[in-house]
Amino acid sequence: MLSHDHKKCINKSINLAHKIANSKAAKLTPQRLQVLRILLAGHKALGAYDILEIMREQQSEGQSRPQPPTVYRALEFLLNLNLIHKVESQNSYYACMIEKDVNEQHLAQAFICDNCGNVEEKIAETGARNLYEKADSFGFKIEHVIMECRGICASCQLV
Repeated sequence: MLSHDHKKCINKSINLAHKIANSKAAKLTPQRLQVLRILLAGHKALGAYDILEIMREQQSEGQSRPQPPTVYRALEFLLNLNLIHKVESQNSYYACMIEKDVNEQHLAQAFICDNCGNVEEKIAETGARNLYEKADSFGFKIEHVIMECRGICASCQLV
């Protein structure tokens, strides 16, 4: 994975999340924001119970103990706003790191390292266009596309 200013990319993603939520009159609650921040903290895909465990570790005294439905509702909300993506093959989630406009949709390609677990996201521009054109040619309406590539990242190949 290329090095970058991770704090800066997290701040940009949080700001974008607020803009997207506001544009759709959706409320980015503290719990939803916490789930997003957890996913933004690393470039790894996490399962719902991994997220729940981190939420419980971050819990302040006096707060109610987070429960699984809280995480699942937050994940569904974030998925619907395209702020996160699901890795179907491992039932986990990662934060969308693609710079985009508020209403911009994209077809994500997830490159998942089987060694370190990092997820690198790229936009599948040509491939997506071909898929949608092919589907249109026989009257099929695509609702959801999953593009996952598994292998070994450049950093792990150096080790």
